[in-house]
Amino acid sequence: MTTRTSPVRKGGISELDEGKYSLMLIHALTSPDSNQYDVHHLQSLLQLREQQGNRLSLEQKTTVMTILSKVGSINYILKLIWSLEKKIIELLEHIEAEASNGENNWVIRGFLVMSKVKKEF
Repeated sequence: MTTRTSPVRKGGISELDEGKYSLMLIHALTSPDSNQYDVHHLQSLLQLREQQGNRLSLEQKTTVMTILSKVGSINYILKLIWSLEKKIIELLEHIEAEASNGENNWVIRGFLVMSKVKKEF
């Protein structure tokens, strides 16, 4: 991932075309770190999305991602995900120690490795 807006180019952030409010959008709209201009701009784009049948152009999606990045919503979500990943591993280690005599559950560990969000964002 070379830029913070590259998910747009790859067809990502599908919630923008599905009319959904992701945690990232909610964070941007409610964070005390968000300035009023960015919040109003984001709200305008989301209203426009509704008027356009839950579709935004590539340029509009890029603008949304730029705002999400600017107000810290992308970093907030990444930190939340990494924190949850750490807690899951801690719980797995506890379960392995208690339930399976300290043996690793390689199936679950493999799944965790495959679903891990990279920290080189």
